[in-house]
Amino acid sequence: MSQANRAMLDYVVCSIAGTGVPGYYEGNRMTCKMNCPSGIAMGQGDCIYVSDRQNHCIRRLPGIEEQTAPGKEDDVSTFAGVPRKSGMEDGHNRRALFNEPGGICCLKVGSFPVACFHRLASGLLTRLQSGKILVVDRENHCIRAITDNHVIHAYGSRSSESGWMDAATSKALFNRPFGIAASSTGELFVADTGNHSVRKIDLSGNVSTLLSRRDSRIKDQPLISPVGICVDEQNCVYVSEWGGHRIRRVQPDGSSVIWVGTSQKGKLDGKGINGSLFHPAGMSVDTKGIVYVADFGNHCVRRINTTGEMITLGVAGNVLVDDDYGRYVSSSLGCQDGSGPTASFNSPQVKFDSESFTVRNRAHVDS
Repeated sequence: MSQANRAMLDYVVCSIAGTGVPGYYEGNRMTCKMNCPSGIAMGQGDCIYVSDRQNHCIRRLPGIEEQTAPGKEDDVSTFAGVPRKSGMEDGHNRRALFNEPGGICCLKVGSFPVACFHRLASGLLTRLQSGKILVVDRENHCIRAITDNHVIHAYGSRSSESGWMDAATSKALFNRPFGIAASSTGELFVADTGNHSVRKIDLSGNVSTLLSRRDSRIKDQPLISPVGICVDEQNCVYVSEWGGHRIRRVQPDGSSVIWVGTSQKGKLDGKGINGSLFHPAGMSVDTKGIVYVADFGNHCVRRINTTGEMITLGVAGNVLVDDDYGRYVSSSLGCQDGSGPTASFNSPQVKFDSESFTVRNRAHVDS
């Protein structure tokens, strides 16, 4: 058996939450409903947070060792936001409002850039120094923080204004950002989709542009609609280009290379430009430097090793079919659990990696 095939069989896909039917319902993880979950992260004690985008809220699944009420250990609850109500409002978790939350990132205690809260009351600032969760509030064009049962504004416009401006905290502007990731040293990186750029937030809360479509260094292969983002232990940033059908690797100095894929959509496994993707979305990297990509258009998960060799985990469609509306759709999709080669997905969008990785289908979260 080839090494690639062995890698495929090393993974087992099993559902951890949701029914596969869009909606909103709290309760047991296998009967609860979500609507387009688009970001997922593992928090302290292995609890799981999910950005339930079309329900405009953040959902939570308790960790295995977490103390819960009898019979509630497998329940999915609403952690922040008001379900099915969009808006822009800070405050207590369950009274705050989001507008299509996307990427979510859990930070270690002490790694939070405290400088971004310099305008807040000193009493609140004391609590925020141990902030752990950041959420990309996509349609509000900003980054929100959740800490001590409060949702607060962190970066970007406080008035849902879109734009492109490098500046400190609330003076900076984003345009429909989606993915977010933290480096080992505490910097944050954001896939600023509408601005076709990768933004960096330093430990002082300053927002800068690491790479953009306008960058002369990549004028022959411009960055197109970045969505997913992750950072390895060497602080190299990997970005999935939704519109470019490829994965780009960005060095700490902003120089970049096309890691896998071309500008043409496809489903081929292979190394570098010999591999192809179709609307790559969420992504993550493990401690060994292996990158995982949710290949949205091909309904599968791709695995890229440290040399840029890509294989498929889960069933990918055998044919890309142009339907009556001019859209390209895969001939094979579903929500089948099982080992790597037998599992199937329906437009996976985001996943998070710890030692295992988690992927979501349109209304379903898999692990």
